[in-house]
Amino acid sequence: MKSLLFVFTVIILDMLGCGPRRYHEEKYLNVNAIEVIIDNTNGARGNISVTSNLNWDIIKKYGGEWLDVHPQSGNGNADIIITAKSSNESIYDRSCILIVYSEDIQRKVVVTQMGK
Repeated sequence: MKSLLFVFTVIILDMLGCGPRRYHEEKYLNVNAIEVIIDNTNGARGNISVTSNLNWDIIKKYGGEWLDVHPQSGNGNADIIITAKSSNESIYDRSCILIVYSEDIQRKVVVTQMGK
């Protein structure tokens, strides 16, 4: 009889919201842009904003030696500064893909530096 009363009490408390929480906060990682275009000069800047409830990292894919990203990792929300480390002396634009990732979520941002 006592165990039946205990089970009934747990059920009632759970229905009233006083029982143990059974939900998990949904993981999210968002970036406010899919493309950033900067001019051809050394030191040209752009930025993106990350909103997240996770730890995240940024890697450069397919080039990007001409590009600096700060910060390259973080936890939660952040503004990311993208800076050209050199001028683009070519008549052609150059691009790099930034991948912002955490666990099983990733977002891609194409950064393009204009040609001369």
